[in-house]
Amino acid sequence: MSVMYGSSGAAVFIKVMAPFFLLYYFQGPLQAVLQALNLAGAAMMNSLIGALVKTGLIFVLATRPSLGIMGAALAIVTGMVLVTLLHAATVSKVLPISIKIKEYVLCFAVIFICGFLSTAVKQYVRFGESEAVNVAGWIAISAVFYIILLLVFRLIKKDELRRIPIIGRLIVR
Repeated sequence: MSVMYGSSGAAVFIKVMAPFFLLYYFQGPLQAVLQALNLAGAAMMNSLIGALVKTGLIFVLATRPSLGIMGAALAIVTGMVLVTLLHAATVSKVLPISIKIKEYVLCFAVIFICGFLSTAVKQYVRFGESEAVNVAGWIAISAVFYIILLLVFRLIKKDELRRIPIIGRLIVR
């Protein structure tokens, strides 16, 4: 935040909101499934319920002096999670949904291990005097860690990596 915007004051909001936005990744596909199943009305109703809850919570939480603007962030996250869960519940009523728990557990393991390694690198490795250079270096190292962990946990295969133009050229066939 300090490199991009010159202030790190909003970083606390990103730390609070980021984990919940993993669910937001599912919201779009679930809404598309609902529309494909001719349930656009249900998708709209779910979104309306989420918007109403979010708006109500913004008024309730953001006006509390102890929470302030953090209350608005919590309300936004709550609304987003609610809509995603409502979409999932609506889809599950119509279609049988099976979730491969093992893959999700492995994904979360990769995320936590990568986060731990990246935090250690950030703490002990400096790439230069400029904060922007350091951030770019940390991002590059984190991306390498992430790809290696995905390969180690067999969440992706080398053949799948070859489809990415930059990485495909680096992998010897």
